[in-house]
This record gives sequence, C-alpha cells and structure tokens, in this order.
Amino acid sequence: MSYTADLSRLNGDVSLHAYTNKSSSDYTFSTPSYLGAGVTRPSSTEFTLAAGRSYVLISGICQYHATSFNWNNWEEVFQWHDGTSYIGLRGSSRIGRSGQGAVLRQVQYRSEAVVFIPSSSISTSVTVSLKEVSKTSDGSTGFLYTPQGSITAPSCVIISVPD
Repeated sequence: MSYTADLSRLNGDVSLHAYTNKSSSDYTFSTPSYLGAGVTRPSSTEFTLAAGRSYVLISGICQYHATSFNWNNWEEVFQWHDGTSYIGLRGSSRIGRSGQGAVLRQVQYRSEAVVFIPSSSISTSVTVSLKEVSKTSDGSTGFLYTPQGSITAPSCVIISVPD
C-alpha cells in the first residue's frame, strides 16, 4: 500500500508571531509582515480570526530570571481567552533555582497553550488573546518577561484551514 499526499486538497496556511513581552495579564506578540490567511492583529495582545476557516493556535512564553531574585520557584499558567472565557488546553512555564526540588514535584501543564477553533464556532470573527491564568511563586522580584538575546523566545503559531 502506498500513500501519496495531495497537498492541493489541504490549502492550509501557517503564520508565526514571536513572543515579545507581557502587558498586565496579557502576553504580547510581534506583528509579522505576513499575518496568515484569515488573521488580523487589532493590538499586540490580540488575534482576530475570520469566519470561513478553522484555526489551531499554539503558543508558549519566555521566562528569564534576573541576577537578583528572591524566590526558589516560579510558575505561570496561561491559556487562550476569547473575550468571554478560557478556551483550549492550558500551558505553563516554570523556572527555579538549581538544587530546589519543589518546582519538580508540582504538577506541570504542557509547556504550550493549544486551542482548536472550528469554523462552525465562528459566525463573523472571534478575537482571542493569551492570558495569565495563575502565577505561583515563593517570592516576588527579579523576573523578566522580555526575551533575552541569548535565549530563543517561544512564539505563537497559527494554522488555518479553509472550509
């Protein structure tokens, strides 16, 4: 049995929006020159998805500790939000001082937040953003959200497929 892919039938589209920072409880992403089919960007925190397509959004965030921090573990849980409620699967980002075991014993979600939005659930358009669901730490200072030059920052991938 052999399989030959017929790529003309899929007609899918992919765009990549790089993670840039955090604004209040919303994570921010750059606006690339190519947004992807059906995607518009009303702000650095929002993605508007047009009707007539199904979408998969996958995103992670970047955490980096500064040289002066006062905590042994830090975890943020994040999820896609449609303006009314959280949707899809949660993701988490966790860092801890070396030698600290507590961060390893806690439940961790997948590292990326993922959501599938079928075209049947979009009447005209839907606007989504990646939001912080919770933050857990045994301290409070010395944490940077801005991606560092020496670290590859996670991004948001949007895959869309027309009806």
